[in-house]
Amino acid sequence: MPQEHLRAPWFCIDFGGKTFSHFPDVLTLTEQVHRLKTVMRLKPGSAMNLIDLQTQIVYQALIQTVSAKNISVELIAKQEKNAPKVKITAAVSLIKANRWEEMLQKLTELAVTTIQPLITERTIIRDAKHERWEQILIQAAEQSEQSRIPEIKPPLKLSEWIRTLDEPSLKLVPIEPYTQEGLPPLKSVVSHFTSAVYAIGPEGGWTAHEVKLFQHSGFIGVSLGDTILRSETAAIFMASILRYEHDAL
Repeated sequence: MPQEHLRAPWFCIDFGGKTFSHFPDVLTLTEQVHRLKTVMRLKPGSAMNLIDLQTQIVYQALIQTVSAKNISVELIAKQEKNAPKVKITAAVSLIKANRWEEMLQKLTELAVTTIQPLITERTIIRDAKHERWEQILIQAAEQSEQSRIPEIKPPLKLSEWIRTLDEPSLKLVPIEPYTQEGLPPLKSVVSHFTSAVYAIGPEGGWTAHEVKLFQHSGFIGVSLGDTILRSETAAIFMASILRYEHDAL
């Protein structure tokens, strides 16, 4: 890859089903023109990386011309990133909007594959702003230079979600240490795995009924230490450990 494109900004674009295989080629952008021109201050000659939202292919590009309504770019080459070596699903009880949205950003940076909002017995029901969530994931993917954007599902009740699960190689649920003794630390149960699912409860934790539901569904209860973590912190911590442990195996 040419040196001048290594730190070029990344942008997610809907290519409308178009594919490119011969380079150089030309693409006219009609979306995000204001952002690219005014906010990012890109101009003719600026390098950029375009992520096709449908195919998740990354195209290296140079801006040719800029007008009020469109931007013409020259596509130089494409880079198809390998599929993730591990699939991680984070199922998290809905929490306050600002903390939920920050968590979405961090889980995207950690290359979580799927995010499942959960409604638990102690969840305070909140509006599901699915379109806004998707935009947050896209912006986080651009910032962290990732072509693969997590899939975010519609909210489900805990029991309904568990019934929909395929069988991953690892199913984990952190449980507060004061509610159950003898829980193994997370790191001790993470071994060779190709897919992992974990569930994070709301403020106030899981109910006894929910803990039994997890046990009957094959989840491994784990401890995240002696301190009590907020839901969004626990979700990020779990993703970090799973990503680190898998990459270290």
